[in-house]
Amino acid sequence: MTLGFEFSFAALQGKSLVEMLAAYTFTDGNLWPVVLVVTAFAPRLMAKLRGWK
Repeated sequence: MTLGFEFSFAALQGKSLVEMLAAYTFTDGNLWPVVLVVTAFAPRLMAKLRGWK
């Protein structure tokens, strides 16, 4: 949902796909891709640690 919102909002502002994807690179110390990966896998990891699966 986060990515959908960001890409939709950027498209409404008239940004190109290249500009949008630039936010997801590690240049200049950008850690946003790491945040997305951790957010995606955190629920599954916590369920495993709690013994739910």
